[in-house]
Amino acid sequence: LDCDYYTFNRTRCGKEEIGQLGSHPVWYPAEVDTSIRPNWFYHKSDDVDVKSLHKLLNIYFSSVGHNAVLLLNIPPDCEGRIHEADIRRLGEFRKWLEQAFARNLAKKSVLSRISSTPASEGRIKEIFELDLKEKYCFNCIELAEDIQQGQLVERYQLFSRQNGEWKSITHGHTIGFKELCYLDEQITSSAIRLEFTSRAAVHLRPVGIYLAPEIPPEEAAPANLYYWGCNFSVPEGQGGNLNLLKKENGPYVSNPGQMPQSITARLDQEQDLQGLALLPQQDGTRDGVIHHCFCE
Repeated sequence: LDCDYYTFNRTRCGKEEIGQLGSHPVWYPAEVDTSIRPNWFYHKSDDVDVKSLHKLLNIYFSSVGHNAVLLLNIPPDCEGRIHEADIRRLGEFRKWLEQAFARNLAKKSVLSRISSTPASEGRIKEIFELDLKEKYCFNCIELAEDIQQGQLVERYQLFSRQNGEWKSITHGHTIGFKELCYLDEQITSSAIRLEFTSRAAVHLRPVGIYLAPEIPPEEAAPANLYYWGCNFSVPEGQGGNLNLLKKENGPYVSNPGQMPQSITARLDQEQDLQGLALLPQQDGTRDGVIHHCFCE
């Protein structure tokens, strides 16, 4: 959504033409719809596949952080209740956001327009400086236009003052109602420089500067492994030591014979399965590599 100007020509409303600038652009908002689970409606098999905090935060900064409204679907289960896995993840999500935006370090700052000069194609280049009054450590910057005056910014670049010099820290395209810049690393500075290329004079709302928590790394997908509870069998004549399938150091190697070959795994009870993992032998040899696999 970073390049979405949220304008279109009201005389051309075809799906393929929305977003093209006309002679009289019309502002329209964007909404990002996604589910906290792989499916929109509740499925018991999705209980172990709720979106991680890492994914939710990336969705948040890619939607709310890029001038869109986020609709996060939370499907009720078969009893009309929200599953505990969803509740737990939502609690983590809310806690992170509350910590991230609890304190605006720019609350007492002073924003000044330094210059406004013509740019190419009838655009305007404007430079602002934000004096924070003292040095702060931060990693998230919130920009916002007063959209009652119009969404005007087409490009921006931000700099921090380091040892008397302006050093670039991030850049982007449109701003609109909200643009959140989560930086790759923490910055310590007492001043921020903002450069804009816009359609007309920029009307900024107060800038936000925050020291947000680190976005947690992606977590490994949880899974219940039924490997050890399987009773393995193979067709007569296929051979191989099936006991190796129950040891970490395997591998199971069948006797050469007629293809295709098969392995049957029987569980102790009926289970909802979400996947099957096959690991080839790890000794570097290509002999016996599975070329085609069919499961039923």
